[in-house]
Amino acid sequence: GNALMGDGERRMRMERSFNVTSNIAASLLIIIKSLPTNQASRGNSPRNRNHTSNENNNNTRTVTGPARAIIPPWLLLVKDVLFVLLGANSNQIRRAAAEGLAMLVNCAVVEDIPSLQNSIMASLEEIMKGNLPDGKSPPDEVQVIPHTSAIHVMGCLQRTCFDLIREQQLEQ
Repeated sequence: GNALMGDGERRMRMERSFNVTSNIAASLLIIIKSLPTNQASRGNSPRNRNHTSNENNNNTRTVTGPARAIIPPWLLLVKDVLFVLLGANSNQIRRAAAEGLAMLVNCAVVEDIPSLQNSIMASLEEIMKGNLPDGKSPPDEVQVIPHTSAIHVMGCLQRTCFDLIREQQLEQ
């Protein structure tokens, strides 16, 4: 096993593992960034199908009927993988995971998917308590995601929210 593995081979395995993990993180960020920031504006949102919309005098749109979109299973998988990456040994991978989670929360707000937003925020709260993202106490052999990673997600989320507000102000 590991006792017979030389330093060179160990470094090669660690480097390969880092490359695979960083490629996964990069791919997830690209997927999240390529999500439409407002599908509703193009009529593709599940919440706009079979619903009526009204425009009022100040050009804002209100959607009547059940306006809550269901979280697609693949989006839940992306969220879960990002939480796993949040506990990575690499600073770059933890940063990418934090940024990805912040972008997912932003997407949930824009697309009116509060269950996704609530799920991410509840997981961050559990991490701050020293638990796993699902709220369970970690077994001794499981590395706990550091509190600083959850705080980093909050910082990315704040920056993302400020950017969204700034974009909205520029549009007006």
